[in-house]
Amino acid sequence: MEITMHLQVIEKIRNNPHITQKGLVSETNIPLRTMQRIMKELQGSGKIERKGGKRYGYWEVHEE
Repeated sequence: MEITMHLQVIEKIRNNPHITQKGLVSETNIPLRTMQRIMKELQGSGKIERKGGKRYGYWEVHEE
């Protein structure tokens, strides 16, 4: 189930690189705290990277 959530988040980011964590929460129905943990795990493993600042930045997905 954990991997499914990770893949779901990556797919949403691919479709909209400017999406916020709150936007991801509303689209996936994953709780905010869980979303924060997933995003941290994905960043730590190098699968996603934040480019730019918090306000005008975007997410970049790194293919395996």
